[in-house]
Amino acid sequence: MIIDAYDFDGTLIKDDSIKLFSKWVCDSRIEFFYLYYSFYFSFKTFTKLKFTRVSFFFNLMKKKGKNIYDFHSVLNKSLFCDSLNILESDGVPKIVISASFDEIIGSYCREVLGVKVISNKLSRIELDVNYEYKVIVLKKDFGESISVRKAFGNSEGDFDLLKKAKFGFFRTKEGKINRWIDSTTK
Repeated sequence: MIIDAYDFDGTLIKDDSIKLFSKWVCDSRIEFFYLYYSFYFSFKTFTKLKFTRVSFFFNLMKKKGKNIYDFHSVLNKSLFCDSLNILESDGVPKIVISASFDEIIGSYCREVLGVKVISNKLSRIELDVNYEYKVIVLKKDFGESISVRKAFGNSEGDFDLLKKAKFGFFRTKEGKINRWIDSTTK
């Protein structure tokens, strides 16, 4: 199977979806800063911190009676203006593979962007879909014969995915998309 694969945070949207989600859940900046950053000193590993933080804010969202579909407007505002163009259908399945969470970006990717999404899930804490695990999860979901035609990323966490692709593209901090060149093979 041939696919095109896309990172989400920093590649399709300008920001970090977990941080955007956490801000959206909070009623004030003070509440956000207090709650978001108070977790930093409680955990020794980033992965445990990330899963615990998202779980906390997801439960807080439900407690406050907020609907995840209302969060879609926040993601729309953060979408890079060319993201819909690079996601345009040309017969090759498009898949977002992200270290964010299905509970945060899943419905947006499937229903607004019209693409399949592979991401972390609060029910699956044993595996952080990032770095080499992006490729591992792709192979697990689609088989060893998966072929990535194009891959888009913006950080070191996407390098394994970009290496696997026939054509890799890297979004810079300024938002420009460049052809990715693997500097580790020189």
